[in-house]
Amino acid sequence: MNKIVLVFGTRPELIKLAPVIYEFNKSGLKDNLIVVNTNQHNTLLEPHLKLFNIIPDYTLDINNNFNNLSLLGSAILEKLNELLISIKSKGNIKAIITQGDTSTAFCSSLFAFYNKIPVHHVEAGLRTQNINEPFPEEFHRKVISSVSSFHYAPTEYSKNNLLQEGYPENRILVCGNTIIDSIQLIEKLNKQNNIKTIANSIICTIHRRENLDENIIKHLNLIKTLALHYQHHNFIIIKHPNPKVEQALSSTSLKELSNINVINPLQYSDMLNLIKTAKLIISDSGGLQEEASYFLKPILILRNCTERFESIQNKIGVCFNEKLDNINTVFEKMLNLNIKESMKYIYGDGNASKKIVQHIKTL
Repeated sequence: MNKIVLVFGTRPELIKLAPVIYEFNKSGLKDNLIVVNTNQHNTLLEPHLKLFNIIPDYTLDINNNFNNLSLLGSAILEKLNELLISIKSKGNIKAIITQGDTSTAFCSSLFAFYNKIPVHHVEAGLRTQNINEPFPEEFHRKVISSVSSFHYAPTEYSKNNLLQEGYPENRILVCGNTIIDSIQLIEKLNKQNNIKTIANSIICTIHRRENLDENIIKHLNLIKTLALHYQHHNFIIIKHPNPKVEQALSSTSLKELSNINVINPLQYSDMLNLIKTAKLIISDSGGLQEEASYFLKPILILRNCTERFESIQNKIGVCFNEKLDNINTVFEKMLNLNIKESMKYIYGDGNASKKIVQHIKTL
C-alpha cells in the first residue's frame, strides 16, 4: 500500500502539522499516513504531543546539538535514512510531507530528493530575500522549494515569491497557514489554561541564531530599557532551551526589575492564553507573527527583515532592532495600535489542513 510519510521534529512543526494529521484521520486516510518524529526538539515536544493527543508511528533517537548545525543535520539525515529506507522496502512511499524551514524539514526533503520521492511542502514560499536572515532557515526554504513536487503556500505573497523563482503555478496551492487551524483546534478542544492573566503584559521571546551571541545581549538590554520606561507594564520573557539563551539571561541584570519575569517554555494552550491577554509582543519568532495577527496584537519583530511580509504590509508589525531610531516612540505607537478585526485572517481562515488533505487525495 502506498504511504504518505509526514515528518516533524520541532515544536513549531508539530503545532502546524497537528491539524493536518487530524484531517487525515477525519478523511479516512489514517492507515495511509506514517507519522515520524525526528525528536529535534526533544525537550519541548512531549507536552505538545500530549496536548494534541498525537502518537508518532516512529520517534528517532538523535543527539541534539543546538550549536552545531552540521552535526544536527547529519544525525537527523542518518537516522531518517535508516528508518525511511526500511519503510520503503515494505511498500512504496507516495510522498513525504515537510513543514517550514527547520533542519528536520531540510533533511527529510533531502532524503526524498536522493530517493526520488515527491516532497509536499507545507508553508512554502516564505522569503526574506536575505540568505543569512533568518539563518539557516532562508537557505533551507530555498532548497526545500527546489526539490518539492508541490508547494502549499499560506498566502498570495508567498505564492508570488515562488512564481518569481520560476515554479509552475499548477504546482502551487494557496491554502492559508495551518497555524490558524491549530489555534482554532485548541479553542475547540477547550483545553484548560494554567496561566493566570497578567495585567498590561508584554510577551518577549528571542531564539533565532542570528540574534544569539552579542545580539541577544543588545536585545535583552533593549527590553530592560523599555521596562524601565514603562514600569506599569509587565514584561514576560519566555526562555528557549538553547544554552546560549540561558547564558545570556543569566549574564544580564533583568531580575533587578520587578516588572520583568523570566519563565520557562509553555504548553501551546497556555502560550495562546498569554497572547490573548497581552498588550503587545516583542519577538523574533515567525509563528508569533501569525498568532499575533489572529489575536489582533501588535508585534515588534526583533529582526532586520521578515518573511511574514503581511504583518509589515498591514502595519500590525514592525521590524525592530537596536539600530532603529526613536525606539520609545515606535513602542508607544505600537502599544496603542487599534488593530482592525479584518487583520485576524491575513495568514489563513482555518481551512488550510482540509485543503491540503483534499489535494493529496487527488494524487
